[in-house]
Amino acid sequence: RFRGRTVDSAPPLDPARVGGYVALDAVCTHQQCTVGWDPGAREVACPCHGSRFATDGTAVVGPATLPLPTFAVTADGTGATVTIPAPP
Repeated sequence: RFRGRTVDSAPPLDPARVGGYVALDAVCTHQQCTVGWDPGAREVACPCHGSRFATDGTAVVGPATLPLPTFAVTADGTGATVTIPAPP
């Protein structure tokens, strides 16, 4: 989880998504475990309690009910940049 800075990339980045990339917070909204990308299911999976999230961050399998936060992504020929704002 990165806060208040711009990073070159933060998984998962899904180049197949219509309109470009998506960047999601890597912390599950259920009990703050670190989630990971499941390429076979094309979902984000939480190893702690089995929550699963769509590529837009929407919770599709509980126990998590809240979506993963998303972050702004810009991309060009040299790569993608994820901008994560500082907390208020």
